[in-house]
Amino acid sequence: MIVKLGNEFTQSAGLRDDAIIRICIDPLHRSGPEISDGAIIIGLEDADSPYLFDRVNLVVEDTASDGELYLQMVMAHLPEYGGGNVSFDLRHGGGQASDSIFQRQIEQRCIVCVVGDSDKLHPQKGEPAKLLRTKRIIEESAWPFAWAFALPCREIENLIPTHILGKLACAGAKAADLDALTTIHRAEDAAGLAADEFFGMYYDLKEGIDERRLNGVWPEHISDWVRAKLLIAGDDVRLTGFGSNIIRQLLGTPAVLREFLAHTKKEAWQRLYGHIIRFVLWLGFAPMRQIV
Repeated sequence: MIVKLGNEFTQSAGLRDDAIIRICIDPLHRSGPEISDGAIIIGLEDADSPYLFDRVNLVVEDTASDGELYLQMVMAHLPEYGGGNVSFDLRHGGGQASDSIFQRQIEQRCIVCVVGDSDKLHPQKGEPAKLLRTKRIIEESAWPFAWAFALPCREIENLIPTHILGKLACAGAKAADLDALTTIHRAEDAAGLAADEFFGMYYDLKEGIDERRLNGVWPEHISDWVRAKLLIAGDDVRLTGFGSNIIRQLLGTPAVLREFLAHTKKEAWQRLYGHIIRFVLWLGFAPMRQIV
């Protein structure tokens, strides 16, 4: 292993001072991998884990759509931090297999991060069950290089503001939906609501409002909250959603994608979601790690 490290991770002058993130191998370190500022400190036994020197595994709901959009957002913010590039191994983590996928990554001693939807219906709803399960796996494993986040909003589609959503093909025949969502948003803004209480963060943009759930399946306090929001837009409002291809259409429409990425740099958006993007960006510098 020492020969491999010497051949593949040759040091250069001033590396200790210049490396943004680095792995430090300390022969006297015996307490397992630790993170200290910009360094990952490991002992000689830990250095025998080949995955520790690979790219970070980013586990998302869908690699082709969600994963690509996360990558686009991270790359858009990269110049702010002076980095040259970021890179991940995207892993599909949607559905029932997500727990086992994440567990396997930890067992293989990978550096791994999960970013998933919260599926929240309401501002006061707690952390989703799947996030709690993932956090429990991390805690029980005691592996320090595994992280899990759920978006503060319902799904990744809710990151897109209405005025940008309206420029996608899926919104072509949805003028009534767009008008209602815009009316609700403006009323909430005028009332001075906190950003994380806005209806647009929790509305199902793909499927709209299911009347059966609204009138019997959801808990009463959630149904009442949704009805109150809908009344802002009118007595007979029916929101039918924009379909399941929102993210793919955003990625496939360069001009609209550029507008969205510019929107993610605004202070209000950053207050809600910036902490996740910045953390994923930090992990994406993994290929630039150096060993000293």
